[in-house]
Amino acid sequence: MSVKTKHPQYTEFAPIVKLTRDAVKGNPAIKAAGTTYLPADFSDSDEDRYNVYKERAYFMGVTGQTQDASIGMVFRKPAIIGLSSPLQALSQNIDGSGQSLDQIARYGVKEVEEAGRIGFLADYPTSEEGITKAEETALGLRPYMSTYAFESIINWKTEVVGGKDTLTMVVLKESIQDPSNTDEFDHEVDDRYRVLRLVQGVYTQQIYNDAGVAINEQWIPKQSGKPINYIPFYFAGAANNLPSCDMPMLYDIAVVNIAHYQTTADHRENLFVHGQLTMGISTDLSHAEFEAANSNGVTVGAREGIFLGESGSLQSITAPESGALRVALLDLLDEMRDLGAKKVQAGGQAETAEAARINASAQTSTLSTVAMNVSEAMTKCLIDMSLFMGANDDVSYTLNQDFWEASLDPQLISAVTNLKLNGTIATTDVLYMIRQGRIGVDPDRTDEQIAIDVANELIDG
Repeated sequence: MSVKTKHPQYTEFAPIVKLTRDAVKGNPAIKAAGTTYLPADFSDSDEDRYNVYKERAYFMGVTGQTQDASIGMVFRKPAIIGLSSPLQALSQNIDGSGQSLDQIARYGVKEVEEAGRIGFLADYPTSEEGITKAEETALGLRPYMSTYAFESIINWKTEVVGGKDTLTMVVLKESIQDPSNTDEFDHEVDDRYRVLRLVQGVYTQQIYNDAGVAINEQWIPKQSGKPINYIPFYFAGAANNLPSCDMPMLYDIAVVNIAHYQTTADHRENLFVHGQLTMGISTDLSHAEFEAANSNGVTVGAREGIFLGESGSLQSITAPESGALRVALLDLLDEMRDLGAKKVQAGGQAETAEAARINASAQTSTLSTVAMNVSEAMTKCLIDMSLFMGANDDVSYTLNQDFWEASLDPQLISAVTNLKLNGTIATTDVLYMIRQGRIGVDPDRTDEQIAIDVANELIDG
């Protein structure tokens, strides 16, 4: 075993993640994969036919559109952020490469949706032993929130420590440009492996090269000059924030999306083959006589003719398309809608907002879990960063989970207006109902307060 050894779950989920990622990328990635997503028994024996078969196939980019829509739902309102003063100065460059806190959150939601997980590391710069906080500040030393996608988190271990399941090892695959390469135009990168360990209750890091050889000794990152007794690496998953892999939120719809792509290939080939004219010729001419009479060969069309002799005849046949394939396509479209591909069902008339909410309830429930998990992992990472900077303030980052625009339909607006005209509620209550998108009074308001406000409004006339 070496540092490049992959966790069994990583190996199990890697094909699942690749399928989902390819479906999100859309037509170019799906078609580039060839027989992986479009198998055919003639792909090897008749390459030309297979290439045309694949070219006719149509991949409807529903998986990517679903992701765009769901991310838009999460970020339709800003996150609720509580940062310590030192962290506020870093919020627009939280990872050291120019990414803001909100950009990292958007990336985190995207990764959990299509890969089932992401990792956040509170990374600390190395400093000399005994350096003070003021000296760290003067040197510009600061913590970073580093993100690691599914493909980068290749191995991990947990152990029960003090009665709690604790992360004791994580191996992170990173790609860096070779510093010894002097070609300014070259983009070749080398792989290296960052190992996070909990050694006798102390958090350490160590770097290995692509050959699996350690290139440095283990070092001990510190918070306020003290070692850390846990690994400040946090998983965010589609189901929970445990180290184990979760199914990507978009996997089911990606599978149906690819099935639809495969069916379009069969359907379009079926249309092409059965749409061609099949012609039968009967003639008393000999082969030589027929060729002589039809020197341009057999052609069809309004301005072409064929000489068949005195008793010759011609028949043409066009086979009908397979209706079963068309039905299968429609069924797959319905299934994608049911899986949350469209937030409002297509149909002859528009749905009400409430009907749309009901139709997308399963989708939004899963999306809510994703938003909560990413929020929790980022909050824990931010707390560690704040501690490194010597701040003990409350820190939080909470993504929006109000995915629908609340609004009153015309009937409810009429009802609220009547309540106001009848002197049952005050203007404050009307505004509250409009914001909430439903009829209901702020629970913090008493009947006496409502009555006083109604009376004052009548006096002010």
